[in-house]
Amino acid sequence: MRKAKVKVLIISAIIIGLFVFVLFKTGVITTVNNAMNKLSGNASINNNSKPNIINIVNSSGEEKVNEDVVIFIDVLDTSKIKRIEYSLDNINWHSVDSMFKDNEVITGKVVFTKNMKKIVYVRAINEYNNVSDYKTTKVIIEK
Repeated sequence: MRKAKVKVLIISAIIIGLFVFVLFKTGVITTVNNAMNKLSGNASINNNSKPNIINIVNSSGEEKVNEDVVIFIDVLDTSKIKRIEYSLDNINWHSVDSMFKDNEVITGKVVFTKNMKKIVYVRAINEYNNVSDYKTTKVIIEK
């Protein structure tokens, strides 16, 4: 009788172990865990993701103009954007005026007022110091 109980316990443990293994492998446990974290306000953020520059608007349309050029940069990320930057040489970077909010599209703005014929590189950096891929636009001002 005692051996039968031990066998039942061992078989039960194996079945439970297999059930948990199947739930883990199919992602059910991860999905339930993420849902519980979201409900409790402890949702995890992917701190390996890069910000995404989703749009650049150049007031000159990349054509030669004799007036100031305004560039708007729209950035999206799953975490907080720390800063948006521009460069005229892809080496030296300068911060762009922008409004930062969590989990929304952030728009940065830079104004060029002097004569120039340059490619402008833009990028964004999030709170985890992940850097977006840069995007470019052309500015040609002859006043």
